[in-house]
Amino acid sequence: PEAEKIMSLIMLLLQYRVSNDSSPTLIPQDQLLAAAARISSIIGAAYTPYVPSILPHLLKSAKEETNVSITDGTPDSAGQDTDFDEETGMETITVSLPGMGVKKLVLNTSQIQEKSLAARAVYEHANSMGISFGPYTRDCFDAFGPLLQFKYSSEVRATAAQALGPIFDCACEFALTSDAKLQHTQ
Repeated sequence: PEAEKIMSLIMLLLQYRVSNDSSPTLIPQDQLLAAAARISSIIGAAYTPYVPSILPHLLKSAKEETNVSITDGTPDSAGQDTDFDEETGMETITVSLPGMGVKKLVLNTSQIQEKSLAARAVYEHANSMGISFGPYTRDCFDAFGPLLQFKYSSEVRATAAQALGPIFDCACEFALTSDAKLQHTQ
């Protein structure tokens, strides 16, 4: 019963966040989704009613295009420390590349971290829910499959690969059960 109360609160906060996107939040979305994943690992298949509300947030993070730009930099800024803008989540570094000159790389590291956190959360869901997660596996394959080739972070590639294992297991269990039910009715 306590998990259901917490999940109701999490869903309410996520709903509020969606409808009031510009307002400041008490609890960051990634922390709410991580808490939901932990709850799924505790209550297993009983978590099923919450998946349609939680999973779209995780898949959105996984599918979101990563903000990355490479431009010409100035020689005096090459090799300096990185600069991180907490408000936008953008990290900037300027490097001198042989044969290419000085380049300024800007990427949204917060967005990259969210992809990795989403993969971990989906891993928790699929691993704990088993066959109950079966109906959601296609969307998960579509979101996390491309991340196996994500060129900006080995952590994202690794967590996506890790998540796809239990997703595949859930898909297989679900397909076998669906086939058995179909054969039984014929």
